[in-house]
Amino acid sequence: MNDFKHTLIFGASGDVGHAFVQVLASQSQRISLISRSEKKIQGLMDQYPNTYPVIGDVMTDPLDIGDKIRMIDQKADLVINALGAYVKSTELDDFDPFLIAMDSNFKCLVHILNIIKCHAFADATFINVSSIASFAGKSDEAAYSIAKSSVDQLLSRLYLNEGFSRLRVLNLRPGAIKSAMTADRENQNGMINPIELAKLGLTVASSGKSLRVPVLDVFKA
Repeated sequence: MNDFKHTLIFGASGDVGHAFVQVLASQSQRISLISRSEKKIQGLMDQYPNTYPVIGDVMTDPLDIGDKIRMIDQKADLVINALGAYVKSTELDDFDPFLIAMDSNFKCLVHILNIIKCHAFADATFINVSSIASFAGKSDEAAYSIAKSSVDQLLSRLYLNEGFSRLRVLNLRPGAIKSAMTADRENQNGMINPIELAKLGLTVASSGKSLRVPVLDVFKA
């Protein structure tokens, strides 16, 4: 059982976000579900009664998300970022995949950090889901790898910013996760169950230990 009372989950309707919802819901936490998909969020609310909707797109309209979060009468002590689209890229002269990957990964993170700072969540715990692709991506993952590497670099220096000096950061860098994104891969052996990833992240984040060194690489043999 962890000590978190109110959690904000960005990307709650995705496979990894859903896993965090499922694990936290079993521990009777209040959870604010942040997603563009009202239909998917409604489905989660039907399953988990202690969840509340925040519908919107943090990438294109972070101010709207911030306004909706401001209306919640309970301060968040845990923020989870499960956003980040997987984008394949095979040609280095095609910049579109790189721009898409940076928007859905790095840009979203910047907006989320601004929300944390503006809404006085800077003494909370922040779990970010990155990827080992940030340092060990495949040949067709250049755009995704660069975007995730940028995410990792920003988080590794975040504590140097006075506005985030009290934020406890855990940056998870899992290998391939069993999800809709990887469903077309022939070999599913060795992939990480998102539920197990969520359990591990929450266990580490609730340990009470300092998270000044914020990276945890997660593999499965």
